[in-house]
Amino acid sequence: MGNLKLADRRSFETQLLSIYYEGLAVGGVTDLSYKELLTDIKLGMLMRLIVLAVVMVPANLDHIGEDRFRGLGERLEALVDWNCEEVIPK
Repeated sequence: MGNLKLADRRSFETQLLSIYYEGLAVGGVTDLSYKELLTDIKLGMLMRLIVLAVVMVPANLDHIGEDRFRGLGERLEALVDWNCEEVIPK
């Protein structure tokens, strides 16, 4: 979410997650389903949103730069792409 451009993330995220999940299993993590991993990732993305909101909302755009701020919005599209709202208790 934070280190790849939007198009790159969308292109590679499924493959990268599969490699990561396989690495967990090789490392001895056998009690985590792929579905649980995805839920954990969604929760992590939402937590990052909270941190970003605390840092960015009071920030002066002149201080952080308009390009950096626009890049942040592009990265937050992951929240929509991943349907992160489904892990928020209703």
